[in-house]
Amino acid sequence: MAFHEGKVCDAVIRVLEAREGHSRRDVRSPEQDGHPAPIELTCWIGERLFPFEHTGIEPFTGYAKLKPRHKGISIRIQRWGQKRSARRFCSR
Repeated sequence: MAFHEGKVCDAVIRVLEAREGHSRRDVRSPEQDGHPAPIELTCWIGERLFPFEHTGIEPFTGYAKLKPRHKGISIRIQRWGQKRSARRFCSR
């Protein structure tokens, strides 16, 4: 299961753009630019500067900590979920 930080940042920014009534501008990646601050992305929306740091959505609490240690558990959970979804779909 991927963390999709870029996709999550984009989704959050789209919500903020709608809320603020302005489009993003001056999008930067301080980490990639070698800046010492560990901020993944910054952008201006209207007159406000928004920083985003390692933004992701976990499927359950503690997933990011569990992932490196127990990848096999994560795979088994995914397979179980897929089988369960398939059973529900086939039973209709």
